[in-house]
Amino acid sequence: MAMSRFFKSQAYNYPIWKHKEYQIYETKEFDFYRCIPFKEEFYGKTASELFNDNLRECTGRYSKLFLGHKISYWADSAETAMAEIKKHGAGCDIITFWAYDDMSSFRPCMGNDEMLCIVDGRECGIQDIIDKVENSEDLSTEEKKLIDGILAEPIDGIAYDSKAKKGGENFIFLETGFKKLALRELRLRFGRKNGGAHNYICCADTSDYVPWLKNYGQCFLPKCRIGMNEDYLKSPEYLNRVNNMKERRKKMNKYKIEITEYMQRIVEKEGVDQEDALKKVKKDYDDGTIFLDYNDLTGLDIEIYNPDKFKSKLDVLKERIDKFNKDRDWDQFHTPVNLSKSISIEAAELLECFQWDNDKYNIEDVKEELADVLNYCMQMCSVLHLDPIQIMNDKMDKTEKKYPVEKAKGKSTKYNKL
Repeated sequence: MAMSRFFKSQAYNYPIWKHKEYQIYETKEFDFYRCIPFKEEFYGKTASELFNDNLRECTGRYSKLFLGHKISYWADSAETAMAEIKKHGAGCDIITFWAYDDMSSFRPCMGNDEMLCIVDGRECGIQDIIDKVENSEDLSTEEKKLIDGILAEPIDGIAYDSKAKKGGENFIFLETGFKKLALRELRLRFGRKNGGAHNYICCADTSDYVPWLKNYGQCFLPKCRIGMNEDYLKSPEYLNRVNNMKERRKKMNKYKIEITEYMQRIVEKEGVDQEDALKKVKKDYDDGTIFLDYNDLTGLDIEIYNPDKFKSKLDVLKERIDKFNKDRDWDQFHTPVNLSKSISIEAAELLECFQWDNDKYNIEDVKEELADVLNYCMQMCSVLHLDPIQIMNDKMDKTEKKYPVEKAKGKSTKYNKL
């Protein structure tokens, strides 16, 4: 077991177990993206229907690898997913799916407590096989044996490099893996030719992926409106998910008294206040030491049990910005190009604060202009389905390699001249 991150779409510092023979990893905490061209027939289809349509019988070029299997294609980011469909000639009217592994949710709803089991195709020769299939080349006997050996293992999917976007990562999920995925968001965006309108359906929210099960019954309507199919609330899928969440809650309820006592022991043993004790409880929950359901615990005497306390400050800010724009129907103006212009304009206004003097500036003006820059950056992340923390960590990974301490310390030289 390791505590690291082997896949770009995975959060940092979660347990990873490796197969003793193959490059197979068992882990959790992923975000996955998939883009498909929009079709008129999608109007009226529920988010659940659209999501489940992503799992299909394998045909075409990949049937050489997965004959008889149902598969689904995903990517590590919305940009990679978009590049993949553009490679195959997609237009500008796009639906983007944002999914996650259900086990990572604060409230899993699919009744499956197993982590994802993913083969890293780049480390075991499968990447080369996928490349050959992409180029319509025949596979050797050894390559076929390798694929058969991998598929004989209880795997959920295969990770491999994208050829459409440099540095991108793709995933092929088998049916077992797809059934471990839940939908976080479904976003429809039309190209400029069709007015550039966009809208989205949210099926889970916050950094803890709290499900909004009824929203799986929402659908897109003409003019980028959102509708609701009330029949979905009677469907076996919806009722099963509700039941799974109830069962999860029952399991957590057994620990109510124990958690209260556990928290009190922390207060007494470590001499901390309730707020610090709660942080310890939250950490132990994340580590799997205890089970905890904040809604079930709100009736306890400990007022501090409040789910909003466990939203990160970034999540709360993002929700406030999104609500501000949605209430004013400004989302329609926030295309990537318009937001890029706005970031540049606000950055210039920030620079103006220091135009005549390097030391004498108005800090209040600086704070306002800096806030404008950050506001538009947050909106850009939202529109492009990017996690600001993730992309900053990815960039830091690259920057640390470009500027090793032993070469760059105390120097402002560009990396290629160190």
